[in-house]
Amino acid sequence: MPAESASSSSSSDHQSNERKWPLGIVVVFGFLVSCLALGLAIWYFAYQATLGKAPVWWWFPALSQDEMFAVIRNAVTAVAALGIGVTLFLSYRRQRVAERTLELSAQAQLQATKTLELSANTYELTRRQHDAEYENQLRNRYATAAQQIGEGNPSVVIAGCISMATLADEWHRLKRPADRDDCIRMLVAALPEGPRADNGNHLRRSTINGIFEGRMSPTGPYGASWSPSSIDFGVTHAPFGKILGWTITGSVKIHSDQLSLSSETAVVQSTTVRGGRLHIPMNSTQQDYLLFVTLALKNAQLRVDFSLLPALPAKENPSTLVFRNSLFERSSIRIDEPNSPCLPRKIVFEACTFNNRTVRVPRNSSAYEFVFTGCTFADNPFKTVNKRRSPNVGITLGEGNTFVGAMEGFPVNEPAALLDPSSWFFPKGKPPRSGNAADRR
Repeated sequence: MPAESASSSSSSDHQSNERKWPLGIVVVFGFLVSCLALGLAIWYFAYQATLGKAPVWWWFPALSQDEMFAVIRNAVTAVAALGIGVTLFLSYRRQRVAERTLELSAQAQLQATKTLELSANTYELTRRQHDAEYENQLRNRYATAAQQIGEGNPSVVIAGCISMATLADEWHRLKRPADRDDCIRMLVAALPEGPRADNGNHLRRSTINGIFEGRMSPTGPYGASWSPSSIDFGVTHAPFGKILGWTITGSVKIHSDQLSLSSETAVVQSTTVRGGRLHIPMNSTQQDYLLFVTLALKNAQLRVDFSLLPALPAKENPSTLVFRNSLFERSSIRIDEPNSPCLPRKIVFEACTFNNRTVRVPRNSSAYEFVFTGCTFADNPFKTVNKRRSPNVGITLGEGNTFVGAMEGFPVNEPAALLDPSSWFFPKGKPPRSGNAADRR
């Protein structure tokens, strides 16, 4: 049947092609028809003009020249009128055909639109089914990786950690931050809690450290894809290492005893906190030194929390926080203390830049000493302090400090004016005044 229908359609197309006349024949035929119509019109008007005086086929001699012109004029006018009528009729038909063609075209376009909508709906349904299958696959892989992390074989545990990190990357690409952070929390929980010198845990710890460095660093292979995450290393007491080359746009919390701590090693190095938060609770009475090198705080907060430590009597060597070659731009360094009297704290800034008020001094503290050496001040480094409860802190301005912008003209030889309520340096938003310290007071 399909062959017969195809042959019948091809024969009909062949017949329609045979009925099409060449353009030259059509023109000649139209010219002959026009001549015939004009001849018949002339004969008719000549016959009417002679009124039967001459034979039907021999009327020409019976007409005068004026009558002949009138006959020809009437004949041409009649044929022209007939041609105009035919032309108008054909134009009308052509208009109807064009309108019908437009209607059919609109219907075809509407049908095509419906077909496209149906295709789009089908595609969306297929995509959702694929996403659902892919999500189920990811969750199955998560369960498998979590089971591997819980194994006793170190090689299986490392394979599970790598698989869990890959799952976090895939959730990140799917813009599912909650699922990504679940994978990250599983990696944090996988940190071994043994001592740092335990060789059996060293490979697992170094693997997890490498995973975080590769995904928190903008120069890593994953382009700081985990930077917006909320990472809490405090859920475990396992050692981690140090924060090196990270970019933090979310929040990171890590206890002091989880960091690589020594008098020569920075706990945070070459790290940028942009719009995020870095929180370091001090939870070990044995640790009294933190070193930050090339730290950049931009619209961010660094919080060092001593409130977990018990109140102890003062000792000769104070706890020390050192910031070296660091930038503080529209950010905050917050130091939290217990309600009871705290131990002496020494906060040292070496070759740092302050673009605004940065240091939030606890109001209940009377055991702080700030040391600034080789720093650049564009504004007061201290945040607003209650004038009535101004802390009794010591401030030392070492060598090489530079005061620019709003700080230009600050008296280097009068560090006590830093917290002097009558100084322009102390109240927020007060413009600098010229003159010596006695005039300002």
